[in-house]
Amino acid sequence: RQRRGTTTTNCDIPAKSRADGSRSPTPTAWKRDAPPELSPSQLSGRFRSAPVPFGESAYTPEGIAVSIVSADLDAAAEILNENSSNNPPAEGMRFATARARIEWVGGNASDMGYVRNELFGMAGSSAVVFSVLDNSCGAISPDEMAYIQLSGGETEEIDVCFEIPESETGLTLFFGRPNDESTRWMSMPEN
Repeated sequence: RQRRGTTTTNCDIPAKSRADGSRSPTPTAWKRDAPPELSPSQLSGRFRSAPVPFGESAYTPEGIAVSIVSADLDAAAEILNENSSNNPPAEGMRFATARARIEWVGGNASDMGYVRNELFGMAGSSAVVFSVLDNSCGAISPDEMAYIQLSGGETEEIDVCFEIPESETGLTLFFGRPNDESTRWMSMPEN
């Protein structure tokens, strides 16, 4: 019988002989599987509280290495000069850009990795997640790609931009979904 609020894993129940010759189970101590041992490099960037340092690569379980090549945390002039149809940031907001390098390091050369710019997001001191889709700056560059397909060893760079509050500090860029274990977090430099 299991008690409320407990879990069972790998429970050995050896049989115990009764006086009449039948056998009844007698529970023994619970055996629990040990959590997997993870190396520091496997954990690096896995949590917002411990992002990969600026410029270093974060590796996803899917075989994608992501690093920040450059960043501009006050990029309004650059964005407005890039395309005449871009609007300035709203009052109290600013544009923050990052150029990310993406490399397919998993699988065989014939395998393919796919990356969409909507997998990038930013978070900072307010703990609000800013997405490319919801907090876009407009057109960033003529070579801006919304979707990248990579095969073994190929590398591409992608620009992402977010409209964030001027007061936001401690910025991190993430690749993936915020609550997914394969998401990787990278430190942004402070301007």
